[in-house]
Amino acid sequence: MLEEDRKLLEKLDCKRCQILLKLPPELRHQVLSYLPKHDIVAVNLPGNHGLPPTKIPLPATAHAGDRLLRQETLIVTIESTTWSIHSWPGNQGFQAWLGGIDLTLASKTYATGFDAVKSLMFEFFSRYPHRIKQPQDPNNDIELMLKCGNLEHVTTEWAGEELREYDRVTGTWNYKTVDQLRVDYRLDRMLELRKLKKLELVLCKGVGLGVLPELGAWFVANMPQVAGKAIEVVVKQKYGYLA
Repeated sequence: MLEEDRKLLEKLDCKRCQILLKLPPELRHQVLSYLPKHDIVAVNLPGNHGLPPTKIPLPATAHAGDRLLRQETLIVTIESTTWSIHSWPGNQGFQAWLGGIDLTLASKTYATGFDAVKSLMFEFFSRYPHRIKQPQDPNNDIELMLKCGNLEHVTTEWAGEELREYDRVTGTWNYKTVDQLRVDYRLDRMLELRKLKKLELVLCKGVGLGVLPELGAWFVANMPQVAGKAIEVVVKQKYGYLA
């Protein structure tokens, strides 16, 4: 699609919306997929650590007067975006937004915005346990994953210092075990992600492989297969693959 066409779609008025609605659903979906979008949206709702609240970027047709066109636009936008959760308030605000989206007119399989989410990123995943105080407390990042029934791709970032612990007896720092991480982060809950195809474990700070390769192997061995295929697990540094 030409750039002029994209700019035109940004300025759709009611008359043009009606023309778009006359197209077959498959063609309409293809046209909507060309609307300007962001590959990754950082969700800071309602703001944290001095960051301003995120305004979810939506194409003009998401605000159209026609309900069907609005829902179809939301489906295309949510499906094609990687939603990066930056904070606990962001997680809660994002869930409230997804839960308030009705997609039943435009889809036979999607009920709310949760159903359309395909990709999630957690840039501060390893810093979350400060909110886990008791053994029964959930990891709300993983609980968000589980609400997204069609989730296919998850990226979790880990800080190197949070993969280790200090041994007061020997006076040394040792890497945590996979079993420790499973307990600390409630990772066994992720085994319920029935449609997950790809999991990225990203070292965002620190040096050395640490326990991430072993953790990746645990996920490969225990995650359910999708269409007879084992989950793809990638272990990498923030700006490149680990050697």
